[in-house]
Amino acid sequence: MTDLPLEKQLTHFCFCDAIDDIEDIEILKIELGKLHLLYLRQQVLFAQMAKNCLL
Repeated sequence: MTDLPLEKQLTHFCFCDAIDDIEDIEILKIELGKLHLLYLRQQVLFAQMAKNCLL
């Protein structure tokens, strides 16, 4: 993780700290699903940006 910029390391630390406090597995599943959708949306956005740069 040290290859990430400091702000990304802090974000990761805060995320891990936040999920560490979740005791209800159903809430954890919902939050993980939201995170996965965010990741997928970002991947689509990055692909679109790359495509536009190549045109």
